[in-house]
Amino acid sequence: MPGTVVNTSRLLRNARIRQNELELEIEALKLANAELEISRNKYALLYDFAPVGYFTFDRDGRIRTVNLTGANLLGIDRPLLINRCFENFVADKDRRPFSECLRTVFANHDKMTCRLKLSRGDNRAVFVR
Repeated sequence: MPGTVVNTSRLLRNARIRQNELELEIEALKLANAELEISRNKYALLYDFAPVGYFTFDRDGRIRTVNLTGANLLGIDRPLLINRCFENFVADKDRRPFSECLRTVFANHDKMTCRLKLSRGDNRAVFVR
């Protein structure tokens, strides 16, 4: 029986040590998470308020993300643009070049630029690159 008390005491001590280690790890993770959140918020602000419109497309040309400048460029609220087909905003004569550009970017992972005439939500035209 005395050996059992010693083993129990040792196990209890080891459990308390491990608990303290885990509590320190949790605090470190909370601090790292707070720092990441600050950084994410900073870059989200830089993205949203950039002087240039940014769009992220899927392979089919649907808008996945757009910054505020991009939404303003099209004259449509940002939430209404998500999952919309960007080609619907592209002038008829520029749809083929846009599709080819998009296809090339996804196929080759190359950086490309194309010039397009877009139709805003208020039917005014805007030229972009």
